[in-house]
Amino acid sequence: PLFSEAYLEYLATHSLPRVDVTLDEATDDIAIQTTGEWPMVTFWETVVMSEVSEAYFEGLMQTEGIPLEELKQEGDHRLDEWIDFLRDHPEVKVAEFGTRRRFSLEWQRHVTDRLATACPENLLGTSNVGLARELGIRAVGTFAHEIPMVYAGIADASGDDIRASHQQMLDDWFGTYGTTLSTALSDTFTSDFFFTDFTREQAQQWNGLRQDSGDPLEFADKAIAMYERHGVDPTTKTIFFSDGLDVAMVRKIHEAISGRIMDAYGVGTNLTNNLGVKALNIVMKATHVRLADGSGEADLVKLSDNTGKHTGTETKVAQYEDIFVPQPAFVGGLHA
Repeated sequence: PLFSEAYLEYLATHSLPRVDVTLDEATDDIAIQTTGEWPMVTFWETVVMSEVSEAYFEGLMQTEGIPLEELKQEGDHRLDEWIDFLRDHPEVKVAEFGTRRRFSLEWQRHVTDRLATACPENLLGTSNVGLARELGIRAVGTFAHEIPMVYAGIADASGDDIRASHQQMLDDWFGTYGTTLSTALSDTFTSDFFFTDFTREQAQQWNGLRQDSGDPLEFADKAIAMYERHGVDPTTKTIFFSDGLDVAMVRKIHEAISGRIMDAYGVGTNLTNNLGVKALNIVMKATHVRLADGSGEADLVKLSDNTGKHTGTETKVAQYEDIFVPQPAFVGGLHA
């Protein structure tokens, strides 16, 4: 059993909180917000994003007069490229990660079913638990950026050590799920920090890492160096790449690191919304924490390996950079 009886009972006896949908006057764009108990409010991210994406493309087809069958034909043509590549490379393993920005549930089901039928040896599973159950394949995934962000926010609101909250989160996660879900997402507070914070024991125990921003090949080099520094054979560990992947990028990464460390790929939008029309670049993130007893609150931050993906207020981002971003040691002196 993956989940405790207490957690399952909580889910059975609680409901999702209210969601507020408004128009942001400053940006003239849709704004969706929700506040509630963390174990429930977290579920809205996937629901809101997938619904917004589906509604957008329904409207686009109507206003632009785009025939659905025409898009499906183009989507299947592009999916053929994935299937041909995977059949030629049975050692390459992929997971379907495209629920949040999908074209539609129907299309996600079609894509996942085709992959499961055409190249089952390549498909690790899907992050969509409902589709996994329906299609008889594995539900797979890792923890998201939200959990270390909120742990840091709780520490901030409580007056505790923000930097130490990352280790606390990793310890709590592994203590709950063990090796079953032991792929660590590395870039919530930059991967450079992660590689300094990940201990020898964790390098030995956890199955691998997930790379979700920055240069994937640079990340692989740093990951391999980290494992070697801890005396761990990198070829026994896996990097799960998941940052905007297409066939060309998967091919490039696989060829570059094959034999050095194991690789797997979580592919999202380029599987479930690759039909010849531009997918939406939308996110829904945790932004604020308030302690249950009302004794403290804090804004939340993410420090991506791509600075353009940082989230949080300018002041908080600067504070977190001081806490988490390793500073190069100064070596030098006066020069004539």
